[in-house]
Amino acid sequence: MRKIPAAVHLAFLFGVLATPAIAKFPSMPKELQGIWMDDTGEGRAQCSAYIAAKGTENAGNYLVGSEVISRKMLHSYSEYGEGNFYRTDQIKSVGKKSWTVKASLGIDQPPGDEDQMDAEMKLSLKNGKLTSRFVAIGGKASDETASVYFRCANVPAGMYGG
Repeated sequence: MRKIPAAVHLAFLFGVLATPAIAKFPSMPKELQGIWMDDTGEGRAQCSAYIAAKGTENAGNYLVGSEVISRKMLHSYSEYGEGNFYRTDQIKSVGKKSWTVKASLGIDQPPGDEDQMDAEMKLSLKNGKLTSRFVAIGGKASDETASVYFRCANVPAGMYGG
């Protein structure tokens, strides 16, 4: 696993994303907010490593592959804090602990006014597990299979402006 330079990681997460403009977008339901890891043995080991490193400059190294859901953003975390950033545009309850989320997608950076695509996903909770399935990306139906995650930790205060 490649190390994320601490200064880059912190500036990216707490600087670039901590903008007041994000306040106008709807908030994710509280029960969805958190750091979610793959519901596998590898995901559980990764969570343990993240918890052990929490509060250190190396903690971000253990987020690679996770889904970080804050109040206004879902981040599919890849190396160096990059990945897909989904800013919530619309959230609609579609059943008990199930939501459709329409979002603006930014690749390797939060979505701006220009370089963004639309994404729609369905998120649901059952027995403490998060199931995530894309419905459409860029206006085209998605054939991706659903992914299942478990909640590893809360999102640190201030991350993504939350």
